Amino acid sequence: MKKEIVILIIGLFIGLAFFPIINGSQNYENQILIQISQTQDKLLTEEKIIGDMHVKYWQHVINDVVIKNDYILLQEDPEDNNIIKFEKEWTDIQDLRLDIMQMNLNSFKIDENNVAWMEKVFFPEVNDLKNFYSIDNNQLFPLLCWEVRYKNGNTILYDDDGNIIGDGIPAPNEGFSLSGFNDASYPDPWLEWRLNADSWLKEWCDSTTSISLPTIEIISSYVSNPDMNIFYEIAHSVHLPTRFQANAEGIYYTADQLHNDMENRDPIRFAMLCSCEAMRETGPGTLSYECRKGELQNTVTVGYIGMADCPGWSVSLEWQDYMFHAMNSNYTIKDAYNLACAEYPTIADCVLFAGDPTVKIWQPEPEKNPDLKCEGAFSWADIKPGATVNGSFIVKNIGDADSILNWTITEHPNWGTWTFTPSNGDNVTPEDGIVTVNVQVIAPDTQKTNFSGQIKIENKENTSDYEIINVSLTTCKDKEINSLLSLIEKLIHRFPFLEKILNLLL
Repeated sequence: MKKEIVILIIGLFIGLAFFPIINGSQNYENQILIQISQTQDKLLTEEKIIGDMHVKYWQHVINDVVIKNDYILLQEDPEDNNIIKFEKEWTDIQDLRLDIMQMNLNSFKIDENNVAWMEKVFFPEVNDLKNFYSIDNNQLFPLLCWEVRYKNGNTILYDDDGNIIGDGIPAPNEGFSLSGFNDASYPDPWLEWRLNADSWLKEWCDSTTSISLPTIEIISSYVSNPDMNIFYEIAHSVHLPTRFQANAEGIYYTADQLHNDMENRDPIRFAMLCSCEAMRETGPGTLSYECRKGELQNTVTVGYIGMADCPGWSVSLEWQDYMFHAMNSNYTIKDAYNLACAEYPTIADCVLFAGDPTVKIWQPEPEKNPDLKCEGAFSWADIKPGATVNGSFIVKNIGDADSILNWTITEHPNWGTWTFTPSNGDNVTPEDGIVTVNVQVIAPDTQKTNFSGQIKIENKENTSDYEIINVSLTTCKDKEINSLLSLIEKLIHRFPFLEKILNLLL
């Protein structure tokens, strides 16, 4: 009865110990939801299912002024609403709140026919420009201004009098390829995007080439190379998914040219198409289709749709890097794409995935037909410490007729003393039949112990062709010790007080 009570008490303490952990998870999620609900001046700008996550994204907005880089990101499991991820970047600008609310940005006119969108923005400090914006040196922070995105992909910052005070990297809409011609004043604005891609390609490829302003002939030479299986371009497309501009204004590399270059090679395994409208369509005659040669297995294209007027263009480099990082972490390209879109949901509607959802960037080595085959296993039980045991296993060549197998034992357990006869073999053919390997083991000098391990046999000419023989051995107690223990048990049975003495000593 006492034993049952002790067990009950222990169980109760264990339950109480784990209760805060179990309950704490729910409390933590409730605290997050309360924190979100109590956050003022937030605007829900994105809510969608991305992959297997329900994603919500709020921006910090005061009187129609967007506080740059302030956001709340919430990712939930759509089935049970459990929180997967929560991020919050929020600037405390109470001292400037009145200035923002009184901001006058209606004192200049703009040709709305050329504007994709425009909004009032607030940069708390110079670091909020990040790698996307450049401004003149006369501006002071915090900075209130207009951000205007034009239909040609240009981003311009204006002060409240309509003067240009800065700009952003132009979206890839017209006049660019890989990393090429934009205009005379800014020939290579997407260099950082291309170099970021190339840094990841170096992780996945034996060799890479990253080019600024390539000619059509240079592009063709790389695309037609059957060893080139990862392709990245960032370019102007002039609103078409069938071309991107190469090394000069009006010079385009087209889907027809791509079709010809792909004629004598397999589909490109992974193509990242970052011209503005590259993935608007993915059917025959488009860049996406021709990179895949129309296939949907073992090939993937990912790219942009309408990036010229996408609010997420300013985080496109971060989105790209996040996806590449996930791909490098052995996610499928589709899962990596979804993770990046869930992390940067403002870009999710302006990108598209097409192709095989099971493809990973780390392509597994092709399977090789094995030549080596081994059969056998060892399980020795109740073995006297230091005793010798014997056994055997077989080796055979299961390769093509007249093939040659050279094999050797490369690993065996580090306990006991092992002898293999033979320990290797050369010039074994399928016609030779089986080779018997005799095994002798001197058991460890340790009583009542379980030992396990494996024997590894390798093909000398191909280390990926190997076999494993599993081994286990259990030693017993020494008989003399067993006799002594038996005698002690009899004495205790006859003289019960000896048990109390032993308990005090042990």
